Amino acid sequence: MPEEFRESVSHSISIFGDEAALLFDYHERQNYGVDSSRLPTGLEKFDDALRSLLGNGSLVIVKECSKRLQEVLGVTIEPLPESLMQLYRIVSEGRRQERIIAS
Repeated sequence: MPEEFRESVSHSISIFGDEAALLFDYHERQNYGVDSSRLPTGLEKFDDALRSLLGNGSLVIVKECSKRLQEVLGVTIEPLPESLMQLYRIVSEGRRQERIIAS
């Protein structure tokens, strides 16, 4: 699940273009000490970096990431979370419940 989450975040940020993705990568590392290749580690700081750079536009990333995870994992995510941290918690909890039911 962490790998799918990292991929969906990367994909979602790239909707703004490669240059914007590189700028965000620099911003998150320099100002927040976060490495997106290690997500979900540092996810709360990553969310802060996203909001500081994009403001309410960060919700576009959350929405895109949510859509991507729904496609990749075959899950439904409603209502739309307000942060990537919330999204990760929702998906993680859902996956745990699926494993418990399957047992």
